[in-house]
Amino acid sequence: MAWRCDGASECPDGSDEENCPPMARYKIMKCKKGSFVCSDDKSCIPAIWKCDGVKDCSGGSDEDPHICGNG
Repeated sequence: MAWRCDGASECPDGSDEENCPPMARYKIMKCKKGSFVCSDDKSCIPAIWKCDGVKDCSGGSDEDPHICGNG
């Protein structure tokens, strides 16, 4: 169960990241390799979520135009 809601899909269908509490799947004590650190609350999200058009960080820093190259 340690891999459930940890912000990284270990199951091929992504089911280990489904129905997680809002911040439970993002808050990790130390970011894993391949993660993006949200500038607003220092939580971690998978790097593939950065600049994907969906604000995953609480303040939206993963979609910041300056980070995504469109600002």
